[in-house]
Amino acid sequence: MNSSKKYYITGIKWLGRYVGPYQTIILLSILTGLVSGLSAIVLKTLLHYIERNAVKFFPSYLLFLTPLAGILIVTLLHKRVFKASKQFHGVGDIVQAISKKSALLHFSLTYAKLITSAITVGFGGSSGLESPIVVTGSAIGSNIARFFRLDINYRILFIGCGAASGIAAIFNAPIAGVVFAMEVIMPKLTATYFIPVLLSAAFGSLLAGLFSSESLFTVALTQYETTIEQVPYYILIAVVGGLLSVYFTQMSWSMKTLSKKISNDYLRALIGGSVLGLMVLFFPRLYGEGYTGIYDLFSKTGTDLLPSILQSQTVNMKLILPLTIIILTLLKPIASSLTINSGGDGGQFAPSFITGGYMGYAVYLIAAETVPGFNLPAVVFILLGMASLLSGVMHAPLTGIFLVAEITGGYSLLVPLMLVSAVSFFTKIYFEKRSIHYHKDETHVHQQEHEWATLNHLDLLRLTDDDYHIFHPEQSLAEMLQVVSKSRRNFFPVLDEEKNLLGIITLDDLRPVMFEAEKNSDYKAKDLMHLSGYFIDADDKMLTALEKFDASGQWNLPVLKEGKFTGFISKSTLLDKMRKELGKNDSLF
Repeated sequence: MNSSKKYYITGIKWLGRYVGPYQTIILLSILTGLVSGLSAIVLKTLLHYIERNAVKFFPSYLLFLTPLAGILIVTLLHKRVFKASKQFHGVGDIVQAISKKSALLHFSLTYAKLITSAITVGFGGSSGLESPIVVTGSAIGSNIARFFRLDINYRILFIGCGAASGIAAIFNAPIAGVVFAMEVIMPKLTATYFIPVLLSAAFGSLLAGLFSSESLFTVALTQYETTIEQVPYYILIAVVGGLLSVYFTQMSWSMKTLSKKISNDYLRALIGGSVLGLMVLFFPRLYGEGYTGIYDLFSKTGTDLLPSILQSQTVNMKLILPLTIIILTLLKPIASSLTINSGGDGGQFAPSFITGGYMGYAVYLIAAETVPGFNLPAVVFILLGMASLLSGVMHAPLTGIFLVAEITGGYSLLVPLMLVSAVSFFTKIYFEKRSIHYHKDETHVHQQEHEWATLNHLDLLRLTDDDYHIFHPEQSLAEMLQVVSKSRRNFFPVLDEEKNLLGIITLDDLRPVMFEAEKNSDYKAKDLMHLSGYFIDADDKMLTALEKFDASGQWNLPVLKEGKFTGFISKSTLLDKMRKELGKNDSLF
């Protein structure tokens, strides 16, 4: 063993011994938050640099071709430099890595997505930065856990920490970051796991704020009072948002299916980038993430969103503007799906946000023209539309609620947000239960991960059978045989007076001596018992218990609580309980 590896192992052992296991987890969660927060700063800085300089290489009349250039550059990087991260795009791949790859994320994901997504969006690709920073943060968390030799449960925890701190840092929204991790990445967190995620999000947000007070998207909202008369408008936004979420999801799947039919990566990039460029030529607000278009709706009349050919014309704004907003609402999902599936990088988080904002403004314009006495502010409709689409497309209603609440700097919209997010989500899953991350032809990994989270919270003590005859180490063979003759069991624990498990005696252990009991009368329990190489801890997760059964090859294992024997648990009982719980989960919706 070389000296560096020796010091590495010594350092890890020192942490566990002198700092303490839980204290070490807390420190590592803070480290994850800081590194993920720093990654968000790097991503925003790199994006702004590319946005300022990419357009210098193109004359103004060819500016619509910059998205194509960005997609071609990213395609080249994926083929030549970042091969390991080429097929890794967002939240769905993270959950799949948790489910199928023991929560191990390739180290290159800690930096590759920062570069490729910044190039894609900086050159005008119509995708978002939120999914890349979630991937980056998750990869940072996974690799920190791996470096410190933590097991799969802690790797999942630190993936959640990284995702939470990434969202917190890029939006300056720590609560939304925590909610996102709990809702999407690692549902049904225990209280013990909640604290590390909370600390990661807090430190990620603090570090990002220290270097830059500018978040990816903010809007100031004056005090807003909700009344019962406004509820029909909220329901309308929610239902339209839910239906639009179905459209968004179907468009994403369709673009993915079409892109797979083009086997050559460069040809796929050329075709997809060219189509995207043409869309940008006629509708410039499809360029980049799209937050600029939403800011235009907040501060202006929306004329900047008109097609280029109409901006210099005298047109009937009452007709053309709503029509333009509706077209943008329908085109944004196509543009973002084209960007990602033709070879660019990024995620659907921001595009769903932007699409929802356009949808909310379209509903506002129509209501303002058709409802007498209508006087609600446009900004409320835009924000509720954003929460609606985020809830439906990403299957994250809580994230939609808290993210919009935090970026507006207050909670005056909390009740409308709750109503809109819930109704939109349930409208979406009524027509399509799968989220955008999981194609109809792919394994429902996300559902499986939710099911595992549920199973992992089962109390193993409730499944433990304590109806056993106990042997004492000094018990004679004759006494043991008397017990065996009355028992239906074929194995027996050997305990001392303090209920410490000393060993196990099975019928196979007794068989060589039991038929000549008088000759072997000197044998005692301590002479015949064998040590149990595996045991289940009462606090083990379901997955850990199954791994121990598989490793031991046994169908029954002893259960210890705080080192004391409590009974045996059988693999068949465990599997039967799992089957019943999964049956309950299948009927949830």
